[in-house]
Amino acid sequence: MSQTGNQTGSQSGTPAGAQTHPVRYPDWICVGAQKAATTWLYQQFIGVPGVFLPAIKEIHYYSELCDKRVARYSVRQRERKTTSTRSYWQKVKFAVADRKTKRDRRLAELEHLRSGAFDDNWYGGIFGFAREDDVCGEICPSYMIMPQEGIDHVFRLNPDAKIIIIVRDPVARAWSHLRMTHEPEKLTAIAESDDLDRALRVFVEYTDYASAIPRWRSAAKVGNVRVQLFDDVISDPIATLDGLAEFMGLGQVKKWPRAQQASHKGKPFPMPERIRAALLEKLTPQYEFLAGEFPERVGAWLSKHDPDRAAATTG
Repeated sequence: MSQTGNQTGSQSGTPAGAQTHPVRYPDWICVGAQKAATTWLYQQFIGVPGVFLPAIKEIHYYSELCDKRVARYSVRQRERKTTSTRSYWQKVKFAVADRKTKRDRRLAELEHLRSGAFDDNWYGGIFGFAREDDVCGEICPSYMIMPQEGIDHVFRLNPDAKIIIIVRDPVARAWSHLRMTHEPEKLTAIAESDDLDRALRVFVEYTDYASAIPRWRSAAKVGNVRVQLFDDVISDPIATLDGLAEFMGLGQVKKWPRAQQASHKGKPFPMPERIRAALLEKLTPQYEFLAGEFPERVGAWLSKHDPDRAAATTG
């Protein structure tokens, strides 16, 4: 567990004496990618003894500071999630004293999330609700592609922070994102659109591993970025969780009772070939970059979309 930045009192422009809540920053952050098992990861670690995760997934702190597009939706999303989670904890009744204490701490944390200045003290105060020996983490997919100033801010608050990036087949990731965002009728309309490139732009942007991974690696300490394959989550979730726990500094976790449970699984819908072709064209740089790290896996991905391109990309 990193102690960097753990403190009380004033920080980031907060007047001395204005806040006495403990402040610390996450020891590890999963920065994405979106639609690459980040919700599943949150659900696995939220109940692990010795781990603290915020009461809601996706705080959006760093990306909201440096990207106005994120700020347009993150405030509403955070309000909605804190309200629903607060309602849950208010209704839960525990007979065991330590469970009551956990409920009270979560309710206090949720109140903190709903109030106060949006600054480093506010953000650090979230993790101040952890126990002293907890390993603190955060999971927020919008962080993966945020500008360099957001990445620098992460390591300014905790230079020892460990970063997890989950890599999924780029076309499959973008298509899953599309299916999450749009109903089938809209997907059909997009496939027939005269401005397909514009319709796919944001989904391509959120698949930019080729830019994101080098930027995170260059900012983090050597060995503090783990690139995890989404395929491993599917094929061997327990081994994947064990490896991630070791990377986080948790050591061995006794059991993973929900490892086989899928999260936010979208409704199946066949990918229109026009969308597949457009995504392949736009995401070629991603396959070329990832082939340098996972050549066999990239070959398998591409063989599902375009066998000729698979041979050319992986040699």
